[in-house]
Amino acid sequence: MSSTLLPLCTHGSAQLENNKKDNAPKDEKGFFMPFDNCQMMDDAESFEFDVIDDYQCETLESILAFKKKANRPKDQKYIENIERYLNSPDMI
Repeated sequence: MSSTLLPLCTHGSAQLENNKKDNAPKDEKGFFMPFDNCQMMDDAESFEFDVIDDYQCETLESILAFKKKANRPKDQKYIENIERYLNSPDMI
């Protein structure tokens, strides 16, 4: 089985709190934009994680929900690929 790497920007909750305090700008969908090409959400508690080899890994379902909410042109290929994978016979 091949794997696909997804470009993600992650930060801890302390980083998000610092960005809120520093009045990081928000984009049109309400995502914090602390750096160019980096979006952060204020609902980290909604992320779901699996533990793989002692690392917290965000579930594909959680990544898919984020990508659908953002609905950016660059996310469309990831949405399609994640949905195809999650609906594949191996995953059902």
